[in-house]
This record gives sequence, structure tokens and C-alpha cells, in this order.
Amino acid sequence: MQNNKKSTNTHFSGKLWMEEFFKPVNRNEISFAEIVAVKRREKCKKRRYRTSKPTHTEEVRALLDLQMQALRQYLRQRKSQKEEEGVNKSKIRECDERMKDGRRSNKREKLFKRSERVENGMSELSKGRSKDQPYRSSSRVYKRSPRKSRSRSKSTEELHKRKNTAAVVIDNGAYTAKLGLSCHDDPQIMPNCIMKAKAERRRAFIGSQIDECRDASGLFYILCFQKGYLLNWDIQKTVWDYIFSSEGSGISLEDRNVLVTEPQLNFPSIQEAMVEIIFEEYHCSGIHKSTTADLAAFNYCTDSEETPLQSLNCLVVDVGYSFTHIVPFVCGKKLLKGIRRIDVGGKVLTNHLKELISYRHLNVMDESYVVNQIKEDVCFVSENFANEMLCHTDKTKRDEIIMEYVLPDFTSVKRGYVRKRDVTQNSLVDDSDQQSLRLCNERFTVPELLFHPTDVGIKQVGIPEAVIDALKECPVYTHHELLRNILVIGGSSLFAGFIPRLKAEIRALAADDLEVSIIFPEDPIAYGWSSFEIIPTMLNRNKSPVIHVEHNLGLESWCAKHVYDHAHNILMNIKKSAQQHQRYLQENDVLLKYLNVALLINPDVTTFWHLRRQLVQKTRLKMNRELKFSVLVLSKKPKSSEAFAYRRWLFSFQSAESIDWHLEIGICERCADRNASNYHAWSHRQWILQNAPNLLSSEIIRSEKFIRKHISDYSSYHYRQLVILYAYRNCYYDTNDLYHLSDLKELLAYYLVADIHTPSEILQVMLPGIDNTAVGEDRLNSFLYCCNLAAHDMRLCDDQKNMYGERESFELHRRVCLKFIVEQDVCLLNGHLQGKYSPSASPKRQEFNQEFRQFSYDSHEFLAAVKRSERLLGAKHRKWCSLFLGFQYDEDEPEESF
Repeated sequence: MQNNKKSTNTHFSGKLWMEEFFKPVNRNEISFAEIVAVKRREKCKKRRYRTSKPTHTEEVRALLDLQMQALRQYLRQRKSQKEEEGVNKSKIRECDERMKDGRRSNKREKLFKRSERVENGMSELSKGRSKDQPYRSSSRVYKRSPRKSRSRSKSTEELHKRKNTAAVVIDNGAYTAKLGLSCHDDPQIMPNCIMKAKAERRRAFIGSQIDECRDASGLFYILCFQKGYLLNWDIQKTVWDYIFSSEGSGISLEDRNVLVTEPQLNFPSIQEAMVEIIFEEYHCSGIHKSTTADLAAFNYCTDSEETPLQSLNCLVVDVGYSFTHIVPFVCGKKLLKGIRRIDVGGKVLTNHLKELISYRHLNVMDESYVVNQIKEDVCFVSENFANEMLCHTDKTKRDEIIMEYVLPDFTSVKRGYVRKRDVTQNSLVDDSDQQSLRLCNERFTVPELLFHPTDVGIKQVGIPEAVIDALKECPVYTHHELLRNILVIGGSSLFAGFIPRLKAEIRALAADDLEVSIIFPEDPIAYGWSSFEIIPTMLNRNKSPVIHVEHNLGLESWCAKHVYDHAHNILMNIKKSAQQHQRYLQENDVLLKYLNVALLINPDVTTFWHLRRQLVQKTRLKMNRELKFSVLVLSKKPKSSEAFAYRRWLFSFQSAESIDWHLEIGICERCADRNASNYHAWSHRQWILQNAPNLLSSEIIRSEKFIRKHISDYSSYHYRQLVILYAYRNCYYDTNDLYHLSDLKELLAYYLVADIHTPSEILQVMLPGIDNTAVGEDRLNSFLYCCNLAAHDMRLCDDQKNMYGERESFELHRRVCLKFIVEQDVCLLNGHLQGKYSPSASPKRQEFNQEFRQFSYDSHEFLAAVKRSERLLGAKHRKWCSLFLGFQYDEDEPEESF
């Protein structure tokens, strides 16, 4: 492959380098994608690259680090052009100011004369009064004030411009709504509901107006969400009207871009209604929908200061108000099939605590506001639930758990509090003036629902079991990174002891060789908000090249050319200079940074892969790191022949037993699934099959599934044919299928119109008079098994033809399967196997040799029946049978050109 750097943008027009993203919501052909950028450029410069535990994040950070270097020259040119334009504009501005100064002087003279007249009149009216006595009059007094300068400081103008162009972020939760601008770090948090109090029946409290309520007893909630989904649109519209008003947040959505969160796997009807309301009622310019887990995962995967266990593979546990979600992210992309939901959240816990207190103490079923505060103040997660339940038998332990909560009376006590404990007497301080609740095991039995929902009749597993179940849907090679990067967010995760208990139970369920690590941010409620900036697409120039669109992490296409040109020039200079080349081979960190960037953008440059090979040979790079890097390259360009060749070169240094062949098969299947007729992926898969014959049985099954899914992929059909031929040459057969052979029996019944039941009867029909001892039992069993596979594919092609219509791929595959059956049957009948007999010739041969052409098909019942039946399929098919099967027909009809 030539080192052609002009092929940079062929795969970057409007796409991400890691995954293609879906089109954003648009209105009247408005194209907009709200972008969540990784970091500001100042933080990108401070990042360091780890070599001990390399992950895919390093390649992303390398792009960030090189972005300033690649665009520096480009920005200098733009700056010089702007300076030249500024000189011309300044001359025009001076002329305009001279004209304006003349107009201003005339206005000032008139204003001065008017103010003098008013002051003279006021002085006459105030005669006879003392100077200390204030003058009271309803007339308006005009005073001349100093004129404010119209010029602003540079920082003030930038801040004002940033606020005007910043996007609006709406984290529309079921319990609280968080609102703010993308340039602000701290959002405004307010209840996402309408509340009514018994003390003020004529007023409804919306959002943050609840702070004005004097008596919150018996507070009644009108929620927008039901079971976690937005259904009460009239209530939500009322809340949004207040939030976007000057009384609420003071933020208007008009002509702004909006990022709004939604539940995982939200219903399309709810999405359409939300988009329509925001567009039609608030007149925003663009909308981007995301989820809290997506933003949190993006924040974590790109924050190098958070934890050393960084990876693009992470598992988010979102313990929210309505339910709990477990969301795995593999290579920066959300794995939809691995999402798990538990119908237990903060609302279920609050309702359960209300029932316990109402049954044991006093009726608080109408006090959701107060009970929610009790839950937040006193509840905790026990490390050992069984031992904690024995507190009734142990008086000392019971005294430690018992806690007395003083209820608010909303006159002197606005919020309840925990009564202090007398340390000397190990008892609670008595305060008979206040009404209180004595809580014991309610403190830890309520949060226990997060681990055992069946305690309240919810037939679901707990969070640890759901995490392991979600892990099973992820690729095996990502399990160790996912368990090391468990990110816990959500308000219901703030219970004391929740993180140690969750880690202990996941550790007990996971494999022993996997490390479990949980990341718990300081503010799990607003973690998805912090440390990122939302920038509209048109304003993202020269700011951050890394973007987040529709669950994908990637590089902006506009900066790819500049980054690649910069890296390409440096690498070529290093390659040409021998002395510099040796120095950079010693300082592999610098060279590796440029190689990562260049190959991620354009992986078809052979020279750059040779440089990596030299680093590997000098033990500057580790094998596992390079294998991961090649997977990352293939995720961007699945048809990269150089990446597959590089993987085969790396495997040449390893033994066949140490290679995870199932992982390689999965990589090839993903690449072939993304791009039809991916010749390089199928060639790599053939190489795997040759080096790992034990995968033959699984490949027979997987290749059939693939051709069922991709009905027009010629490469997959070709691989299926090679698998059948490879099985026959290696005398492979499945003993379970030998007793059935249903497809082969059906094919023989179609040709011969006869009932055949046993394998011996099949051999008598297809191979009459064959010497079983001379041929060998394994060869005959393999012959029956492979012919059954070919007959199965012939029937599959007929079924797909009836379902999808005529397709060339169906006809070609059926012909090849028929050719395999006839060819192997003729080979065995001619006695070319095991000394006297030999397997079929190479599949590349397109015609039977002269020996097969002289074979007498009419003397064998089965082959004669095949010849007669295939003649009925038309003149074009008869032409093919004559060329490739050696069938000679006496009477030929006028034929089409083949």
C-alpha cells in the first residue's frame, strides 16, 4: 500500500472516527448536533500518557494533544489575515466615529440647555425652605449623569458572547430538574413537579416555589413522570413555563441549542412529543437528546484526573428516582443489548418507609415530603443484613442502631433532625416538647430493597446480580475493564455503606481472576453535568476536536486533515533522517503519539505500520497494547488490510495455544457485519480457521447464521463454501448429524422420488458398488456429513428466494453446493482417494478436467437423475451444468449469453 496522504478525508465527511452516528432531531431541515466536548484545551495540554496499563483512551488523548500543534500554523495564517482586515476596518471606523462625534455634540448641547432650565425652575420653587429640609414634589427632576462608555473589556465581551451562544442543558429527571447553561459548572436544581399544601389550598407551588411554603405538612405531589416515563405533558408544560421564566431560572430557550436528557430506551412517541413541545412552544434552534448515563460515562472516560483505571470500557450504575439502570459502554459506545433495568429507585424506598412508619408508629402516608427527608437523614445500607437483623437480641447493638428523629412542626422546626445521643449514658437525650419517631431496623431494611427487590414483591434481581447479567452480554475481552470501571451515579446511591456493600457482592459473583473497582464521584447527582462543555457545531471550530454525538465518542471531521498533515510530515521526516529515526526509536513515547494519530485517521499507510513493527521488535511496545490498538483501528475502518496483516504479524510471535481464537473470530464478524463484502475480514477468518481447526464446528454454525442475516454478501457465501470444503478435506463429521441427514434425504427424494431412511441406503444410491474398506469409514462419514451441509444450503437458497425474490447470490451459492455434491461423488466413484483415492481438486478450478468430462453420468442412477432435474431449470442453467459439471445434453434450446 502506498503512502498516500491525500486519502485522509475519504472516511471523515460528517462521520465520527469510531462509529457512525445517527442523524439528530431536525425541524424544517435544520441540521444540528449538540456536542459534548471532552475538555478545554488548557486541560488537554496537561494530560500524560500511561504505558503500564494502556487503554483506548490514550489514542483519544493523543488526538487532543496534537490538535494545538496541528492547527497552530493554520491559526497564525488566519490571525495575520484578520490583522490585515482589521487595519482596513479601523480606517472606516475612524470616519464613522468622526461623523458620530458631530451628532453627539449637538445632542449634548440640547441636553445641557434643557437641564439648566429645569434646575432654574426647581430652585425658584424651593425658595423659603431650609437646605436640610427635603423637597417633596410629584414632578420629575431631570439630572444629567455622566455618559457610560460603550467600550467593554475583552473579558467582559467574551463572557457576554459566550453566555449568548451557550447551549441550554436540561436534565429532566422524574424527581428534580437540573437546568443551566453549558458554560456554567453548577446547575440550578428544583423539583420537577407541582405541589399543593393543606395550609395554602388556593396556591400551587411549582418548582423552587416550595421554599416559600410555610407549612409543608400534608404536601401533595403532582408528578410529570409515571413509572419513570414522561406522561403528564400538561404538568410538565406548566413546570417548564416556570423554569424558563424570569421568576425561575431566567434562561430562555428561544434561538438556542438545547441538550435534554431522557430515560434509557425511551418510547419514540414520548421523544416526538418532547421534541415537538420544545420546538413549537419555546422556539429553540436545535435539540440533542441524551441520557444521564451517557453523559456520565463520557465524562468519566475522558477525565484523566478522576482515576488511573481509565478506559473507554465502563459500566454505569444509575440509581435514580423511578428505577435503576445498568448501562455498559464498550469502546465508547453504549451496548444496547447489555442494558438492565430494576424497578426500584428512590420513590419505591420512600413509599416503603412510609408504610413501615405508618404501620409501626403513626400515620405518615400523606407526608411524602417529610418521609423523604427522614430517608435521607437516617437510612443506611448494612454490610451484613442478617447480622443487623439480630439487633433485637443484642441490647448493645440495638442501642447503637436505634435513632430518634424529631419531626418538624413548621413553626420552630422547619426540617426534622436526629436527636443527639448522650455519650455518657449511651442513651438519647429526652426532649418531650417535640414529636419524634424512634427508628430501629427501618433504617437499613428500606435501602435493602436495592439488593433484594423481592422483599416487597418485585420479582427482579438486585443491583449486583443485574451487573453480572449485563456483563454477560458484553464481549469476554472487556469483562476485566468493565469490572474495573464501575461508575455509580444517582441520588439513591448516597446511602452510607452502599458502595462497600455493592463492591463486596459483585466481588462474590464475579470470576476470581477479575478485579472489581467502583468509582463513586463526590457529587453523584450532578456528575454528568460537571467537567464538560456543550458547544454548537458551528461554534466548535478551533476549540475541541473530540465530540460526543448520539452515544459515540469521536473526532470532528474538520480538524482531521490538519492533524493528519502535521503527523504525516513529522513521521516522514523521521523516516528520511537515519539519525533522527534512531533517536525517536529510543524515545518511543513521542514517536508513538504521532503514529497513533496518523493510523487512526488513515490506517492504510504501510510505512507507519512498519515503524510500529520496529518498536515492537525493540521491545518498546507490548503485544497486548498493539492488539488493542489494531482493534481500535478496525472499529474506525473495518476494511483496513494493513491492520489485519499487523495482527497476523503479532500472532507470529505467539503460540497457537496462547491466542484467543474466539476473540479473533468475533473481531472478523464485527468488521464483516459493518461492511458488506469485506474481503480482508473474511481472508483473516480463513487464516484463523487454518491455524485453529478446533473452531470448525462453531464456524459451520456461525457462517450459516451470517448468510441468513446478510443475504447479498458474496464474501460470506464464499467463506461458507470454503468451510464445507475444508471440513471434507479434513475428514470432519458430526456423529449426531449422521443419524439424521434430513436435508440430504430430502434432496435425494427430490431427484429420485424415493424414500431413503438410513445412511447405508444413501451410500448405496450415491456410491453404488463402493469399497468401504478401501475408501475408509471416516472419509465416507465426512462425505455424507458435508453433502448434507451442501443440501441444507441448497434448500436455504430456495427458501430465501421465495422470501426475498430472485437474487444472484442465492443462485450462485446453490450452484456451488450442487457442484460440490456432484464433484465429490464422481471423485469417489472414479476411485481417487487414499492411495487410490484422493480429495477433490482446488476450488479455484473452474471446469472439470477431461477425466471428469468423460465420466458416464447416465450409468449411475443418482447422477442421471440430477442431470435430468437440473435440465428443467432453463437454458442458462443448462449452460452452466455443461461447463462446470460436465453434463452433456443432446438437445439444447436457444440460450442466453452466459
